[in-house]
Amino acid sequence: MKFIQKLPGYKRLKLSNNTSNNTSNNKIKRKYSKVLLAENFHLNTRNFGSLLKFMNTTEAEITIGIELGTTASQLMIANGNYGPHQDILSAQLETLNELTSDDVNSFQYRGFNLWNLAYPEVLVSLLHEKIFQSYEIADNYKSIIPELFQNHKSQILSCFAAAIYWIDYWQSIKGVHKYHTAIVFSGAHIYAATLLRILRETQVRCFVCESFMTGNHYLLEHRYTPLPNASNALRELSQIHETQKISYTDIIKAHNHFTTAKNKNVVQPPDKTLPISAGNNEVCLIIGQVINDYSIITGAGSLKNTIPTYEKLLGGLLKDPDRVVIFKAHPWEGKRQISGRNFTFEYLQEFIKGLPLSQQKRVLLVDNWNLNQLLRVSDRVFTLCSQAGIDAARAGFKPYIIGGSFYGNCGFTNDFDDVTALLHELENNSTSNLLNLSEYKTFERHMAGLFKYKLVAASSAEDKKLNGLFSTPQTISHQKVLDEEFSATPDFECVS
Repeated sequence: MKFIQKLPGYKRLKLSNNTSNNTSNNKIKRKYSKVLLAENFHLNTRNFGSLLKFMNTTEAEITIGIELGTTASQLMIANGNYGPHQDILSAQLETLNELTSDDVNSFQYRGFNLWNLAYPEVLVSLLHEKIFQSYEIADNYKSIIPELFQNHKSQILSCFAAAIYWIDYWQSIKGVHKYHTAIVFSGAHIYAATLLRILRETQVRCFVCESFMTGNHYLLEHRYTPLPNASNALRELSQIHETQKISYTDIIKAHNHFTTAKNKNVVQPPDKTLPISAGNNEVCLIIGQVINDYSIITGAGSLKNTIPTYEKLLGGLLKDPDRVVIFKAHPWEGKRQISGRNFTFEYLQEFIKGLPLSQQKRVLLVDNWNLNQLLRVSDRVFTLCSQAGIDAARAGFKPYIIGGSFYGNCGFTNDFDDVTALLHELENNSTSNLLNLSEYKTFERHMAGLFKYKLVAASSAEDKKLNGLFSTPQTISHQKVLDEEFSATPDFECVS
């Protein structure tokens, strides 16, 4: 790598073309002129090795927007916790001195709405608070702004200040609107959302990436909005199935990818003896998610907080005396929180204590438990948008999805907008808990198509797939109309 220019907070690199000794690489044209790599913390070789290797073989000029070790990188990884960085944001905070609750939703800086940029990190830092666990929150969170401002004004101001910082930061990069391509991780953090919003109105083609559940693959989509639980990949595959052949070999490869999966956050523990006896009762498994996960906050699902939904589902299922319910809280939640607490586990533990003793005996709350073991003993599987629902479908379940998931409505899930509708269908026995053969084949084709056409292997060479993703779509210019083909003089009379 050769440094061309070192600029405050970011660096510009000219990456050498290493394709001279690789005949297969020479078959691919790689001229992307200028590429903006948003940062090099998340976009690392461990998670996106094939992407960085591919970029290393291009003739493009690569700019790393946020370099590790800089002031900007400290704010990038703050993830809503800006308390230690008040000195960096002091000037931006002064701009917000007179902000009122009525201004929060509409306040703009240099033409950009700050709430739209900052709310994900506002919620990441506050959604675990007890005051937000007693009722369901509307889709856009705007309904809770007054309560947020009254109780957590400083947090809103800090996140707004961060948004102002990033607006100035990205716009300070010379010619930021002239890049051919920009690559961003997740798109949910303030630094990323701000860059995407700025570039949305330019010629720059933005690509957002995120690791997939296998740990060995990632999604990479051309978009200007956050990616968690909002991927369009499976919806687009429904059209691919009609035009592209998916072979049995592709299906076997997909199964192998799941078999060799290595989730980077969660390692499945060994099986343990379950401290509950199901007997002849139906076992319902609820797979929980991190209480303040971006897949909930910025995802396409309609449910924007989890605990009220979990409590309603638990209570509804336990009304049937012939049911046992296992709730699996996400083991990563404790590591995700600054306090180290698993709030989902704690809130549901408190809820279960308030249930009748007869129901308490039929519910088991766990966190770090082997998912495959729980699937083996279960009859039905429920979740909001956890990718573990895909594991359940692979095991033959037709998972119940509440609120919406990126893999929902594809023919292998039971999809419901809310718990009330789900419980009604269960009472009428009008849903199937297992996939039939046709539905399982649909699932296999979707997963095979996902790996073949949409997912990128993290470590293996994926030059052809990446080249196809980054190549600029062919454009067709408009033909000019000859002067003699148009007359400005009417050849008719107006009748009054």
